Amino acid sequence: MIIAAEAMLDKSRGVSLVEAGYNYIGLDDGYQACGTGLNGSFHNRSGYPLIDSTKFPDMKAMVQHIHA
Repeated sequence: MIIAAEAMLDKSRGVSLVEAGYNYIGLDDGYQACGTGLNGSFHNRSGYPLIDSTKFPDMKAMVQHIHA
């Protein structure tokens, strides 16, 4: 994810993706802790998705780094 964010700022081709108008990075299903939630899902009892902490040990820090 950090690599994707840094790639958006890369100007090696003359203009960055941010300068070209892109402003979103998508995080697909790879962040989910599949099979660890309620009834084998990836959600907790409140309906919130469970994050695979081996792939994303600190999601909040990652997001803060990207926004910086």
